[in-house]
Amino acid sequence: MISKKNRINKGLFDKIFKEGKFIHSPIFMFKYTKTLGNKGFYSFVAPKTVAKSAVKRNSLRRKGYNTLRNIGILDGISGIFFYKKGSSGANLKEIKESIELVLRNIK
Repeated sequence: MISKKNRINKGLFDKIFKEGKFIHSPIFMFKYTKTLGNKGFYSFVAPKTVAKSAVKRNSLRRKGYNTLRNIGILDGISGIFFYKKGSSGANLKEIKESIELVLRNIK
């Protein structure tokens, strides 16, 4: 997991949701916005359409956070990774490639 200070709070979540831009990948839909300062904030959302079980949804979120922590956080960008329907069977390698693809497209 990434530290709590690098996760999105409710106020920033609402701002990103209203003003953000989209980038799509095979597993994620990433909505992001540029933030003031040098900090980057991220969150992962796994809706019920992806997996009915809360255990599976939480597992997907944890995999995303752990992968992002290993890749590194971009400064000045805050965003939300939404898992797409049908991505519940994604393994760590696929998640890592998808996150890297999304972050590469932002630069």
